[in-house]
Amino acid sequence: MNLVSFSIKTKGIHNFARRLWTVCTRFSFSEARTHQALHTIISSLQKYNSSPTFFIPGVILWRHPTLIAEIARCGAEIGIHGYVHNDYRFLSKSEQQKQTQQAISVFQKTQIPYQGFRNPYLGWTEESLQVFTELGFAYESNEAVLHDVIDLANLPPPLRSGYEKSLALFQAIPCSTYVLRPHFEGALLRIPTSIPDDEMLCTLIYQKDWGPLVKNRQNVVPRSWNESND
Repeated sequence: MNLVSFSIKTKGIHNFARRLWTVCTRFSFSEARTHQALHTIISSLQKYNSSPTFFIPGVILWRHPTLIAEIARCGAEIGIHGYVHNDYRFLSKSEQQKQTQQAISVFQKTQIPYQGFRNPYLGWTEESLQVFTELGFAYESNEAVLHDVIDLANLPPPLRSGYEKSLALFQAIPCSTYVLRPHFEGALLRIPTSIPDDEMLCTLIYQKDWGPLVKNRQNVVPRSWNESND
């Protein structure tokens, strides 16, 4: 299944078209806008003595090594996001290992250090974890934890459908299911990722007025802060 048909199947045609338009208008077809966006993220986080991690497919690094090396020198961590942007759930263990090794080779040739891996579409399997451990990754970040902050009843049907498709695609676990924190499985550190993420909020269900869509918005940040400091 190619990238276009896969995206339509997992997002819906309406949301795929919105996503495509947003990406084209936001980043154009040159490095200029991407360069500006990446440095904006880095400089914004530096105010808080923090830095971002960008997970990048090997083929993207191979095409833009100078840009990626520049943002790494500015303090960003670069993680591996596969060799090409495909779903590991449809690959055998041997093919996962082959493609991951291809990505590692690109990082080594371009002299970009790496420690972690995030799968395209967060599409991990138990075999993926074995591959990451065997290839010496320090951590992976794929377990999707869903925070119930979007009022689905107020989403238009096409956007609700796209949102629900994304939750299924990411194998999202409700945050109330059990306490899910960074933890080791053998030598591999597993770092959960919270959703809805920026793509889902700013691209998939972008709205000028977020008020009607957000549940208990006055409690979201305080609750997250308290949980992170328990």
